[in-house]
Amino acid sequence: MKEISPKDVRFTLQQYILVDGFHLIIDLEKSQGVYMCDAIDGSRYLDCYTYFSTLPLGHNHPKMFEPSFLKELQIAALS
Repeated sequence: MKEISPKDVRFTLQQYILVDGFHLIIDLEKSQGVYMCDAIDGSRYLDCYTYFSTLPLGHNHPKMFEPSFLKELQIAALS
């Protein structure tokens, strides 16, 4: 799959969906805890929605990187 730069994400998405609600491109690696990081300019924002409750532990919670959790996640993803 071809990697898309953060600056091109919005342009690419607008070819397929309505993007009026995509005001920032979230950097999933740099976002931490309750803060989202904009992939384009590095600004940090308080995540008041936590993706409408699908991200209750925050971004990149340290426990999510423990080997036992990653193994369970991999099994679930491949099932």
